Amino acid sequence: MNEYAHRWTLGQKIGRLACAVPIALCGAMLPMTQSAAAPPLQQFGPFEITVPAGSGCPNFDLRIAVNEGVDRVSKEFHDQNGNTVRVLSAGRGAIETLTNVFTDTSVTFKTGGSVSRTTPNPDGTYTQTLTGHNIVIFFPTDEPPGPRSTLYLGRVVFTISDPVSNTILGIRQTSGKQVDICAILGA
Repeated sequence: MNEYAHRWTLGQKIGRLACAVPIALCGAMLPMTQSAAAPPLQQFGPFEITVPAGSGCPNFDLRIAVNEGVDRVSKEFHDQNGNTVRVLSAGRGAIETLTNVFTDTSVTFKTGGSVSRTTPNPDGTYTQTLTGHNIVIFFPTDEPPGPRSTLYLGRVVFTISDPVSNTILGIRQTSGKQVDICAILGA
């Protein structure tokens, strides 16, 4: 499967990588426990990805570049039976440049960091809650369907099929500011 078959957000590429680890579906939600060990510090970047036209924006390839290394901390929380009931990932922001590859028009954001929380639902889906600065790319197979790329400054909550493919099954809630990246870059 090529990299564009997966859900790409900066939070996923940088900090939601912990969510790419399969999360065991738990039965009854029992009291949570956490291990005494400190969460591992993960370092990502700098990196660059290009999302093809029709996937991230309707009419142009979208290049996303993180121009510096980013530190993230991820932590899994388990119930008394050892089932994962929540995964948290948090870290500081980075300087991110988004570019319309066809016109070389770009916009740069200095983000203030983000937190990602993934929890399993009884039906086998997962709830993804993002706070802070997060760019979410909606593909044509998502609900609501893309292509579109949105910077959320605040909170966005959506249901995903699973933490690996991250197909968005529906937006539950948003608050704060939303910025249409494709419109800024000349869709």
